Amino acid sequence: MKKINILLVIAFMAVIYSCGNGGKGSNEQNADSLASKTAKQAVEKSIEQVKPQITLTVKSGELIKLGFSTDVGNTQVRIVSGERDTSFTLGRDSIEIKYLSGSTQMIIYGNVTKFRCPWNLMNVTALDISKNTVLKELDCNTNELTALDISNNQALEILYCGSNFISNLDLSHNKALRILDCSGYDELSGADEDHPIIEDLDVSQNKNLEELNCAHNGLTKLDLHNNKALKVLSCGNNLLKNLDVSNNTKLIDISCGKNNLTQLDISKNNALQELGFAGNKIGNVDISHLKNLKKLYCSETDMSAIDLSQNTELTLLSCDNNNISELNLNNNKALESLYCYNNKLNKLDLTNNKALKTLFCEHNKISFLDLRNCEKLSTVDCSSNNLTEKGTLLLPDRKGKKTGTILNNENKDVDGIEKKNWKSEHFDRSEAG
Repeated sequence: MKKINILLVIAFMAVIYSCGNGGKGSNEQNADSLASKTAKQAVEKSIEQVKPQITLTVKSGELIKLGFSTDVGNTQVRIVSGERDTSFTLGRDSIEIKYLSGSTQMIIYGNVTKFRCPWNLMNVTALDISKNTVLKELDCNTNELTALDISNNQALEILYCGSNFISNLDLSHNKALRILDCSGYDELSGADEDHPIIEDLDVSQNKNLEELNCAHNGLTKLDLHNNKALKVLSCGNNLLKNLDVSNNTKLIDISCGKNNLTQLDISKNNALQELGFAGNKIGNVDISHLKNLKKLYCSETDMSAIDLSQNTELTLLSCDNNNISELNLNNNKALESLYCYNNKLNKLDLTNNKALKTLFCEHNKISFLDLRNCEKLSTVDCSSNNLTEKGTLLLPDRKGKKTGTILNNENKDVDGIEKKNWKSEHFDRSEAG
């Protein structure tokens, strides 16, 4: 949808009535006073006529990011904050503005069906949408909301309220909900350990739910039995010990990394295209039935073996920091990115992986690595193996192409590497995060 960025700078015209006679009689003064009062009442009435309304608690004197959309063209919208009062007509196109608050309260009147106020941080601390029952989409992520009441918003289909201070979210009245993001702050946000998180989430009434992101919270359980329409699930960085997705056969994406899972049954999730369970001590997982799998994240799972022979659509494999001693990728011709560092590999045959662009296989026991068939390869780190002598590392020729990068090179054939249009660079994974 087209977005129009508008910075509304509000200026008001003050109509000053004389307190003296000024050549007018008392009857004329009374008439002027009555006209002024009538005009004021008309303005207040016009505000009431463009209900429903949304009320924000904001920091006075700050520019507040707002966004509006409507299902119906020519919708009148009015924003009131202190003495600041602005009206405009909203068409079908999305409008993004920055509105200077005139007080600690900002009221938005109008038939707004999609409303956004994300990334205002401490400048938005409360949001009341109870009087806008036509609202279908709300994005209020990354503010400092401590609560969000959506019990009156039964038309709500899409809700992004992640990265706030919300610890409780009642979804029992929102049966039309299709997309929900109530994720907490991730470890890169700088949030302190006492930051409020959601410890219990009931989505049993949300049978139309297709996408759920509840990552980075404190969930110990997650019941998805009633959510048969679910296609995308992100529940990583919680405290889950079990995850039952047997009823969710439409899932195409599961991300459940960094929980307390010791097993994961995906035997009925044949539609999966992306699967991530890194950081769980699950061990080996059977993925042979996932014919459409394109991306697999299984790092730090105590995995010792993995059969990828049936996953011919795989484009990304991240299986680093495990105990894998053998990795057969002969059937994975679509593979573009491979991260298999910190394993126990003695060899790595990439002869059939001509689509490979990125390779990180450092910290293994590989003594010979032939990459000449990987013509698209542009970045490689194969350090901390047994590849120091000439002839042990054979890179593809990148002459006539953009210079390739070999990270932390330990091979002595520096001249040969440069002749093939490769350059050496230092890379510290701990600094990269």
